[in-house]
Amino acid sequence: MEDFISHNVIYSLDELKKLIISKGDAEILHKIKRFMYKITCKQNLPGEIFRKYPKNIKYAYVNFRPFLESEEFKNYNIEISNYGRIKINNSIEPQVEEKEGWFYIKTKKIYYPVYRFVAEVWCECSFEDSSSWQVHHLSNDGNNNTPENLIWIKDVSHNFIPKYALDRINNYVKDKIVETQTENEEINKIIEIINTY
Repeated sequence: MEDFISHNVIYSLDELKKLIISKGDAEILHKIKRFMYKITCKQNLPGEIFRKYPKNIKYAYVNFRPFLESEEFKNYNIEISNYGRIKINNSIEPQVEEKEGWFYIKTKKIYYPVYRFVAEVWCECSFEDSSSWQVHHLSNDGNNNTPENLIWIKDVSHNFIPKYALDRINNYVKDKIVETQTENEEINKIIEIINTY
């Protein structure tokens, strides 16, 4: 059984009803999923669901636990979206890119990786303490912090996953560079329109 890893994202019936979106919205969201960190509009996007961040003492990074146990934490209403957006006190927080392309929420009191917030709220955990567990991006893309791209995995196993398959994708990237630039321009226009609402 050690060779198997469970990957579950559990939705309530009410949440599943909210996930149903039009084909047009689904196509747009599929294109911009990697760029959710750029979307700062306060409105929920089609199919977007926010869950309250609980006091995840047993899953949170050890250095974040003192803040969660402090009186000050009571002043924060933290909500995590299934698209990887973070709301603090009803305001979408900008995400700061740090360390090897991972995104963080960085405020006066909070410095925490977006992928951890999302995994702690959306990805089912079947262990008692996170001290020997990591969150892995299945696509090896730190921009995509959606629950379906994140998985809890043992530290030991995580070390055996190839982080960058550059040798396999190098030629593909060279062929796609012009197409990608055009697509990114289109995506940036879509994001600009969304952020004006």
